[in-house]
Amino acid sequence: MVADASGSVSEPVNGTDFTVTGAGESGGGTLTANTACPPGSTLLIYRTPLATQETKYYENGKFPATSHEAALDKLTMLIQEYGWRFDSLTHKKPGFFASYYDALNNRISNLAEPTAGADAVTKTYADAMAQAVRPTPMSRSQRKRSCARRPTHWKVTREPKPMPTFRTS
Repeated sequence: MVADASGSVSEPVNGTDFTVTGAGESGGGTLTANTACPPGSTLLIYRTPLATQETKYYENGKFPATSHEAALDKLTMLIQEYGWRFDSLTHKKPGFFASYYDALNNRISNLAEPTAGADAVTKTYADAMAQAVRPTPMSRSQRKRSCARRPTHWKVTREPKPMPTFRTS
């Protein structure tokens, strides 16, 4: 996988965008890209072993140490493949008992519009809501006119008379 500086990810194709030699050898192999990655890009090289069971064990047969070792190696590769995928998730709980997720200072993108009260919102949605509740600035003449007019439902009443006090002796 190649991630450019903006975070866009592409998946080059083996044989078309790059070639691999020496794969599976104990000393490792070589990856040769047909084109250079743009500056600021990150290249992730990983293997994708097939998730199949190819080792057979026969009852009362000789223990196949070599094929058993190869099966354990394959299991290790499968665990490593899925381990880095889950460990590199940016949206994960920082601990087993944590009740929140930590984005590790990464940006969250492609968020849908909220439908429930506790949904996360996009910046566009939050900006629109802030604009909707922000009062529109009024000019000085508009303020004078709005203060001079009194709504018809307001009633002018006199101050209530004080309640008489009774003295007892």
